[in-house]
Amino acid sequence: LSAGAHSIGKVRCRFFADRIYDFAGTGAPDDSIDPDMVGEMRAVCGGDGDDGAAAMEMGYYRQGREVGFGAHYYAKLLEGRGILRADQQLTAGSTVRWVRVYASGARGEEVFREDFAHAMVKLSALAPLTGSTGQVRISCSKPIKDN
Repeated sequence: LSAGAHSIGKVRCRFFADRIYDFAGTGAPDDSIDPDMVGEMRAVCGGDGDDGAAAMEMGYYRQGREVGFGAHYYAKLLEGRGILRADQQLTAGSTVRWVRVYASGARGEEVFREDFAHAMVKLSALAPLTGSTGQVRISCSKPIKDN
């Protein structure tokens, strides 16, 4: 369900450039991405996908200028339009069942929102590490080196 949060926000091209230019060293895009989506991603990211400032909107649903939060994200995954590989992988294996449930129209939207709310409540009940027991990272993907 945390992937459902990916229906809003932006991701920089450097985090998915390999998927649209040289997936797994093949010299070709990831074949799990819809070909039209590859074109859209390349248009945003430029020739080599390494434009540090360029970012792709995670939101797939717009209401005027607002990007909507919701289960539409899962319908787009079923169409091969997941930006991050981790998101698109939700359509493989046993998780595809939930992707299909959430993508199933109004009832799927309702189930998604209920499940997402429950997941966030459970997450909020975790006791975060504080003070000297925790770490504050400048970049979430890079742990702080011990001194």
